[in-house]
Amino acid sequence: MGLIVSARAREILGVNPMKEISRADLDRSRRRVVRDGWMLDDGAAVLVRFRKSYFGIRSSFPNIGTYESAVNGRGMPDGNLVESGFDRVPLLLKRGLAFSWQALYAANRDKFGILLVSRVSVAPVMDSPGIHSGYVTFCSAANSREAGVGYAVDDDDFIQIIISSDMATNSLPRR
Repeated sequence: MGLIVSARAREILGVNPMKEISRADLDRSRRRVVRDGWMLDDGAAVLVRFRKSYFGIRSSFPNIGTYESAVNGRGMPDGNLVESGFDRVPLLLKRGLAFSWQALYAANRDKFGILLVSRVSVAPVMDSPGIHSGYVTFCSAANSREAGVGYAVDDDDFIQIIISSDMATNSLPRR
């Protein structure tokens, strides 16, 4: 599957957004998530730490993909960022890409055996003009279409990058 970069994300980070990403971009709280790795939950690929803190009912989801996306989806921590307005967007993208890559790498490293897909996105906060938030979610590639994760959405406000685990064969550099 590879890397899919929306036009808006290319404007912000360039054609190859991964070239500037390092482990230094990974938030401390997400390092713990990566370290705990992946598990199967009734056929769904989920991050262990996120599954432990998720309280939704599996049977309430119409399919495995939407369950995976819900359990694995989280906003990117941004409380320590001092940048405001659009200046936050590249930082949120980098933070999300570092987390996404390292989590996908962990699945490969631990021989999880399932092709995974991650969507990193940044969008304006609906009721707060000028404020942007970042979000990352994961699902198995087999369920990515039903989860709405395996394709790019190009509009003026939605910024996203999709990465599949077959790309994340090495850990990010330390830098």
